[in-house]
Amino acid sequence: MALAASEIKDVRKLPQAQHGNSEQKIEGIDAQIVEQKARRKVLA
Repeated sequence: MALAASEIKDVRKLPQAQHGNSEQKIEGIDAQIVEQKARRKVLA
């Protein structure tokens, strides 16, 4: 069964969307690391 052109476009967009989500998650984790380091300094 062949994919329609619109389906092919949708399939090609998936990796880009997933990459964007991964970047957001990484940025969130980086922000949490910064917060934890700041807390560690306060507690030290």
